[in-house]
Amino acid sequence: EQMTHSIVLLHRGRLLAVGDVRDIRGLIDKHPHRIRIEMDGARQFGQTVLGLDSVLSISFDRNHRDKMEVETAAPDEFYSQIANLVMERNVELRRMMSPDNNLEAVFGYLVKG
Repeated sequence: EQMTHSIVLLHRGRLLAVGDVRDIRGLIDKHPHRIRIEMDGARQFGQTVLGLDSVLSISFDRNHRDKMEVETAAPDEFYSQIANLVMERNVELRRMMSPDNNLEAVFGYLVKG
């Protein structure tokens, strides 16, 4: 995955997808994109994030009050909105990543249908 941008996914002799991992993931619209965010005050900031049109849901980690996971059907729109919110509110994100933008997640979504 780290060595190439283009991939071919096969499962049981059937061609599932060809192309870039992010592009292929973007085509699987029925599965929301998950984005994990770590920051101080995640619960308070989450209330603001929940108001964004691009957000479907938010969940919080019971054991780590500084973590939340956002589900969105419009990741590009969400990334733009979250960047604006961070700048407007002058908050610091420690980490933001999507566990769905990797080869294993894309393959799993394609195999499950």
